[in-house]
Amino acid sequence: MSDFSNKVACITGAAGGMGRAVATELAKRHADLILCDLQESENFTVFIEGLKAEYGVQVYPFYFNLEDEESIKEGLKAIKVLKIKIDILVNNAGM
Repeated sequence: MSDFSNKVACITGAAGGMGRAVATELAKRHADLILCDLQESENFTVFIEGLKAEYGVQVYPFYFNLEDEESIKEGLKAIKVLKIKIDILVNNAGM
């Protein structure tokens, strides 16, 4: 099994079933995560906290609409504030 320690994965559509499965697998392999979805929910927040507690990874949630150019720009500005390199991109969001 590959180890992704010191790697950062960005996953769009992260609150859905496939996004959660990919996030969980990457967290198991020690990748820190940037999880992007349309909106915050209590269920997704619980999922994020579980990843951090179980796998000891950093998880950064961001919420924006990939069908709206202005929303994308604002989301990317927020992600850039982290000043971390994204090593893995999983473009999973459904349009």
